Amino acid sequence: MKKVFLAVTFLFSIAGLAHADQINLAATCDPTSPTICATPTNLIGGPVSLTVALGSDKLVFTSAAATQVVQGGITSYDSYFANGGGTVQIFDSHNHLVGLGTFLPGATSISDQGGQFSTFDGDIAFSFLKGNKLGLSPHDNSGTGHFSYSFDATLGLFGDTSSYDLTINGDPPPTPAPEPATALFLLVGLGVAVLARSFVSAK
Repeated sequence: MKKVFLAVTFLFSIAGLAHADQINLAATCDPTSPTICATPTNLIGGPVSLTVALGSDKLVFTSAAATQVVQGGITSYDSYFANGGGTVQIFDSHNHLVGLGTFLPGATSISDQGGQFSTFDGDIAFSFLKGNKLGLSPHDNSGTGHFSYSFDATLGLFGDTSSYDLTINGDPPPTPAPEPATALFLLVGLGVAVLARSFVSAK
């Protein structure tokens, strides 16, 4: 009985560790695709700006200027956005603003071989105006996200490809308060465990 009680207590303790809602918006574009995806501007040093359709949603962002640019070759640059900042906006299919955010410190961009290969990665702090429009819980008011961009012009006959990926995490769900009956069950279980232990000790 003691093991059963401990198991029930454990289940309630891990409830507070439940994962937040998460959604993923992505797009891949190439010259043969009817979808037009814009290429980010100012990947070397920033501020980086981009407007791109991610499914029926649209992402518009402008990062802050880079705090450091490292030239790794004649045409290769790594940019670091250590201070964060900028604006991030998400619009639904009706062009309504549903999410607003800023880049967190630590975003990076790479432009290699004169732009033959480019990337941008950054974490985002979000506030949601209508989280349910994004597929999140209606109770999600804030959260975090991660945006990634990758461009590859080395695919030969397959053409240039740009990939965009936005992952959004909503608020962690609140720890559920136990129902009165559940609390009573826990008290009874505790009492039984104490009595069982006393009985075993008496023997």
